[in-house]
Amino acid sequence: MNKEIGVTLVELMVVIAIVAITLTIGVPSMRNMIANNRSSSQAINFVASLNLARSEAVKRGSTVSMAATDGANWENGWQIWDDQNGDGNVDAGETILQTSAGLTGGNTLAAGGVTSLTYTSTGRIAAVATFTLDSASGAGYDRTIEIQPTGRVHVFGET
Repeated sequence: MNKEIGVTLVELMVVIAIVAITLTIGVPSMRNMIANNRSSSQAINFVASLNLARSEAVKRGSTVSMAATDGANWENGWQIWDDQNGDGNVDAGETILQTSAGLTGGNTLAAGGVTSLTYTSTGRIAAVATFTLDSASGAGYDRTIEIQPTGRVHVFGET
């Protein structure tokens, strides 16, 4: 008596159909989750840098500035430094406190012409600044980051 072990063609086709249906449902959801997480983490990273600049200004009792590393495009990265003379430029003898790499995934960070922020020793900035993190994955993943003159940061959009 020879007993053969295996699966029939019908059983194999049922398993393949179940896997295909599961992937059809799961892959778009995974893409959405990745896009949302990328936008959230980039917004959180930017807010953390803003909070660092503000807290360093208060801690040091001097002005601390934050600017786009290339002077114009925040999505290419930014740096924070102890701006002893408050001119918004990194000068000789001023300590760079943090340099952040640019955004990934094709996302952009627009600031409506603002290329630098300067926090005073009280943690304040001159005027409201609004940044828009535009997701390359679609408007549903965009974030708006608003900095009040008090230096407090608000993020709008999912995080």
